Amino acid sequence: MKTNLENCLRVGAAVVVAHLAFATWVPSAHAYATWSGCAGCHGEFNSGTYVSDSDGTSWGTNLMTGHSAFMGSGTCNVCHQPPAGTPRSPVYIGLSAGISGYSPVSCLGCHGRAADATGECVTGNSTTIDPANCGMGAGLRLHHANAGISDCADCHSDGAPAGEDEKPPYYFTPDSAHASKPVDPCNAAASPGNENRFGLFGLDNDGDGVYDQDDADCAVAVACGDGITSAGETCDDGDTTWAPGEYCDAGCDALACGDPNDSGTVTATDALFALQSAVSAKVCDVTVCDVNANGSVAASDALAILKKAVGGALTLSCPAPA
Repeated sequence: MKTNLENCLRVGAAVVVAHLAFATWVPSAHAYATWSGCAGCHGEFNSGTYVSDSDGTSWGTNLMTGHSAFMGSGTCNVCHQPPAGTPRSPVYIGLSAGISGYSPVSCLGCHGRAADATGECVTGNSTTIDPANCGMGAGLRLHHANAGISDCADCHSDGAPAGEDEKPPYYFTPDSAHASKPVDPCNAAASPGNENRFGLFGLDNDGDGVYDQDDADCAVAVACGDGITSAGETCDDGDTTWAPGEYCDAGCDALACGDPNDSGTVTATDALFALQSAVSAKVCDVTVCDVNANGSVAASDALAILKKAVGGALTLSCPAPA
């Protein structure tokens, strides 16, 4: 902690000296174009054991190895500029060599969003960032500002970042070579597609101090049985948390008839949900599992769903939502 504090003070002193050295202040200049500006508080990227400043969790490794676990093998040029075979330092926050499928935006690929870009850079910044991408880190800057780190505010306007659910550029569906990279800024995806590989939380993408599913921007549609509830939904014990055996009285109405697990296909699993609802626990809304539309979920509905699942040319007709 002492070392980090001393480093932060040294960085702060350097910033003050830099400000005094220039008679003209350029408000749109980049305070930290490279990782070296971040290292004062976060440490060297490829040495030591990183401890999160957000929740105090140790990564058990350094930042480089941790990020490699996300991105996969052969991804060095996702963050590094210039290309392999030439000096790989400094690491620019907004410019990299890029690889197939990954735009050359370096750190901003996961810590920025294209929706926040303003396209405003001062002359010369194209050597460290594509001018069109300026502003992508608005959420990250606002997060730091709310944490009391004001250095960036000396040179940046935070703007109004897009919501927590806006995906960074690198959060696209992974291929087999990069199967562990995050795809969901709201931490609602199946593992390993979430941001919180290390620690309790993912990222505060929009800088409002609220993470992941706690952020109202991350309200998602419910799938009965998957444990995720939509905004305003209640289950039969009166709370908004689904548990096995509970009946979702809202949100489930939006699911497809005969597909209570919201997989997009009617399968034997859906028939099991209907059967459970018919004989014991209500885990399926009538608007999803009452496929003969008689007002209740019964074993006959489960049988019809099963026949549909195994290839029967049945038409399933659920009641309309109330």
